[in-house]
Amino acid sequence: MLYILLLVLQSCLNVVASTDFKGCYDRLRNGEFGLDSAVDSNGNGVTDIAQAAGLTYEACKIDCGPGSEAFIWRNFSNQFTAWLLPWLALISQLPYGANDALSNFETMVLTVGSPMLAGYSLALAVTSNRWMIKRFRRSTHRSSFYAARILCSLQQVSFDIAEKHILPSLIVLKENDVWWRKLDEALDYPSPRWTLAAIVSMGYVALAYAFTWVDTLTGELTAQVFANGQCISSIWLSLLPIVTCNLQLSPKSDADRIRKAVETANNSFFIVTEAGGLEQTTSTRAVIVETASRDMEDEDQICPTSICFYARIFSWIQTARRVTDAFDAVSHHEHTGQQGKSNVNMRTRSEVIQSCKLEDDRSHFYDIFRIYMISTLLAVFLQWGTTGAAIMAIYLTPTRGFGCRSASFLLYGVLSTIVWLLLVISSVLANSFSASRKHGKSRKVIGALVIFFRQAAKTIAAINAAWILTSSLFQFSSIFDNCYCNAAVLGLGSKAYAVLNITPEDQRLTKAYWTAGMTMASGTALVFIAAINLLLKRPEQRSSSE
Repeated sequence: MLYILLLVLQSCLNVVASTDFKGCYDRLRNGEFGLDSAVDSNGNGVTDIAQAAGLTYEACKIDCGPGSEAFIWRNFSNQFTAWLLPWLALISQLPYGANDALSNFETMVLTVGSPMLAGYSLALAVTSNRWMIKRFRRSTHRSSFYAARILCSLQQVSFDIAEKHILPSLIVLKENDVWWRKLDEALDYPSPRWTLAAIVSMGYVALAYAFTWVDTLTGELTAQVFANGQCISSIWLSLLPIVTCNLQLSPKSDADRIRKAVETANNSFFIVTEAGGLEQTTSTRAVIVETASRDMEDEDQICPTSICFYARIFSWIQTARRVTDAFDAVSHHEHTGQQGKSNVNMRTRSEVIQSCKLEDDRSHFYDIFRIYMISTLLAVFLQWGTTGAAIMAIYLTPTRGFGCRSASFLLYGVLSTIVWLLLVISSVLANSFSASRKHGKSRKVIGALVIFFRQAAKTIAAINAAWILTSSLFQFSSIFDNCYCNAAVLGLGSKAYAVLNITPEDQRLTKAYWTAGMTMASGTALVFIAAINLLLKRPEQRSSSE
């Protein structure tokens, strides 16, 4: 199908193509156009035709033609396979996880349409997980290690703890120690990591990226410099750290398997009765995993894909704080001798609940603010470190200025940021929507806004994903190779001029700018991976001496 579309594209381009910049430059150097409209590579007028490297925009349209260069299949295929195809192959390694094809397709569209959102959700998962584990370090409870591992495993699903007396019973009663261990074991199933397919795919991308760069920088820049895809590769480079870090994080996204594991653990545990006795229950659920919702507003919160963690972060932090505070309170009361009756089986339900209450700790507001700030900064850094590198390199490529190519990259980055912003707003409103069930707010208005912002963001993400792919094909197929785009009319306006020939000095400078762009994009990816690895923290079991 793609081959047929490319053949149609080639036919259409050959029909409308009316420009041959190499032939136009030869005629310029032969003096056919005179000196009035001739300029050097900086757009300055020349007094000697030997100094001429291009024409003013108006002269370019008249003398060279208003259309684009002819489509050359060999150039297109070389650029496509070298600069774009490896990244399209890497899409297969994105962190999917939903049990239906549509949700996985949506994950792909959101990731390509907004790498900023993917980086944000990834950073949120890592930083919030680190926050949770650090809070568990304050507890010396025998089951705190298993509880921390369980919360880690439940990051990619929407879950909650049942009635308020259930959690205290699970923590305080020694009879429930086996419940924590069994649930942890059930959730400790293999999840996607460094499979052979992932290693080969990422190795292919890395080698293709390195070899094409070496070939570009060691060779001579020809008239096809404008169709070169080195800057496009910088744009797509944001996928590499997203895939790499998700493979390291190895999120558990199989909602059905998680639900079954939780249901098995819920089959039997002990609770404290009002009278102070023990009761083994099989009808009450300790942990509730939501795999479906009646409210459309909770759609992304229910979705188990890792990119949707932005929508689960509020509920996950709230539940994680309840659990960590309860473990901390029990440990604190044990150390201060406030445990009450020595025989736990003789305590009433109210006493057990009281033993899991902690004095209000307002420092968590700072911790949560820190989680959001770090995640936002990392997401902005990833998006604009790679996109900015592409814009910088193409902006400084003759003709130096803001043109079609740099504008297409800027549009991609702006739309990606808008997608992230709209979905963050929708997640805040969705959290308010859930809270309004108790506080009597106008749920209809909030719910409508949640759906509007979310659908608008996903529509923009789909358009943006299609745009970056289409603009890449435009560049490879020479659609952008016309007087308007080559003259950077968008940025230079009436001073626009088109460079028809790259001088040796401009070749040297262009390669330097491309190298700087490549270094900036690659450095951004490496710094993001390093930052995620520094923030990544896994639960550690305390030794018996601690």
